[in-house]
Amino acid sequence: MLNGLKQYLFLVVDQETKGILARCSSANVANAVSQGITNSSPMTIYFQFANHNINKYQDDTTLNYKLQRAYVDEIGMDSETNVAEPVKVDRITESFIVSEFVPPEGWISKREIANFRSKRFRDLENICDRYISRVKTFCGDELLYQYLGKELDKVSDNYYPASIIEWADLAELTVDEAYQELRMNYESVGITLMRIHALWRKYVFKVNALNAEEEFLNLGIIKSFDTELKFGARR
Repeated sequence: MLNGLKQYLFLVVDQETKGILARCSSANVANAVSQGITNSSPMTIYFQFANHNINKYQDDTTLNYKLQRAYVDEIGMDSETNVAEPVKVDRITESFIVSEFVPPEGWISKREIANFRSKRFRDLENICDRYISRVKTFCGDELLYQYLGKELDKVSDNYYPASIIEWADLAELTVDEAYQELRMNYESVGITLMRIHALWRKYVFKVNALNAEEEFLNLGIIKSFDTELKFGARR
C-alpha cells in the first residue's frame, strides 16, 4: 500500500519534565539512547513544520524543547507511547507539539550525553545497514523470508509444497536443487542477521556506559564493531 511520503521525528523524552533529550535518526537509535537514560522514553511523532529548530537539536544545546500533547475534553494517560505534557486546546490540529522549554539544573549535561550517544548509535546503525544490504537481493525480501521459512519447514521425504515446485520450474532447476538453494540462502541470511542483531545489542550496552566522545574514540568502538561484524567475536 502506498501512503505517500511520511516524515517523523524520533525523540527521546524525559518522563518527568517531558523535555526532549535528543532527536535521533531512527526509531532504533531512539530506543538505544533511551535504554541508557533512566526515566526516558522513545517517542515517534509526525514531523510538524512549525516554528522550531528541532533539525539543529543535535548540534545546538542552547535549543531546549519539551513535547506536549493537545487535548480537548479528556487527557490520555501517560504510557510508553504517550510521554508528553498535556495542553488543553480549542481544537486539535496536531496531536503532539514541540515547544520551548526552560531546562532545570543539570539538564544541559544530560542533553549532551543523549546527543553524543544518538550520533554514535547512528554511526553504528549505518554500519549495520551496510552489512544488511549485502544479503538483500530482492525488493520483497522482508515479506518473502517469513513465508519461505514456513514453506521450507513443510518439506519432508519426497514432499515439496506447490510454492517450491513453482519456484523450481520458473528458475529452471529440479525441485531438489531449488530446495537446497532456497534452504542455503534462507539460513545464510538468518545467520547474518542474527550476528548483526547480537552485536547491535552488545554495543548498545557498551555505548550507553560512556558519557563522552573521548571515551568512545579511545576505545575504538567503530573499528571494533566493524571488525566483529566481519570476523565474529574476538576471544
